[in-house]
Amino acid sequence: YFVEDFPKHDGNNWSYEFYQRNQISKGLKDLNKDDYILVSDVDEIPKLDKQLFVKHDSLIFMQKMYYYKFNIHYHKGLKWKNKWPGTKGCKYKFFKSAQEIRSYRNKDIPWWRFDRKMKRHVEWDGGWHFAYLMNNEDISNKLRRFDHEINHLLGNEDYNKINLINENEIKLRIKNLRDPYNRKDVKLKKVDIDKTYPKFIYENIDQLSEFID
Repeated sequence: YFVEDFPKHDGNNWSYEFYQRNQISKGLKDLNKDDYILVSDVDEIPKLDKQLFVKHDSLIFMQKMYYYKFNIHYHKGLKWKNKWPGTKGCKYKFFKSAQEIRSYRNKDIPWWRFDRKMKRHVEWDGGWHFAYLMNNEDISNKLRRFDHEINHLLGNEDYNKINLINENEIKLRIKNLRDPYNRKDVKLKKVDIDKTYPKFIYENIDQLSEFID
């Protein structure tokens, strides 16, 4: 589905993101009440082999995170056991909107909660999030349009936008294993690609060489 009826931009990029994500509902037709809906950003790959989530009403896939290349792991600086709460989902009978699913809190709902409506499963071996797999120019262009995300991640910290989008600085950050936002508490490291990766990546390393350092 192509989303062509965006509302007038009010200066808030989050509003546009949420609006587009909620258009997912246009494609949800002829579903059974227990069919599962998974919502991912395009750079998130859920690991589906265990299928434990089908026994629960909702779930969160906690995913390993990588920047720039398939083998540059974000190994320190994330909450939640250094995993990213990426793909999330629920059974169709609980579905209200895709954005509501993306807003699920990253923990189980205690059994004793009187307002508990859904049984939730948190899958800690939940897949992979590959961010900024781009060339320097494309990274610069993304950051140029990404003020809402930069402000969200850096909070009240002062930052130099010109430095963040400068292609030479981006090249240095990749070389020195610094994250795209130049955060000091984020630690990246190179790792080996092995069978813990998605099968397609592991079996096609030669074809994907431009995305491997």
